[in-house]
Amino acid sequence: MEKHQRIIGQNKIGPYTILYLEKINNNFYGYNSYKIGDKLYKPVVMFDSKNSVAFKTENDDENFVGKMLEYVSC
Repeated sequence: MEKHQRIIGQNKIGPYTILYLEKINNNFYGYNSYKIGDKLYKPVVMFDSKNSVAFKTENDDENFVGKMLEYVSC
């Protein structure tokens, strides 16, 4: 099973970036990080839902739309 989703939108709330993901039928369990490109991010579970995820970011101007988010277990 593929463990990735395309990012179709994003929002910023304080230090958190919320990503809106393409809808798919897979349920992903057993992961503890997200990977976008070559960077790993730790989830902020209070914002997680089936088609959106969040993590803390340092840079306000980073654009994730169109990239692939991979679910990984480190």
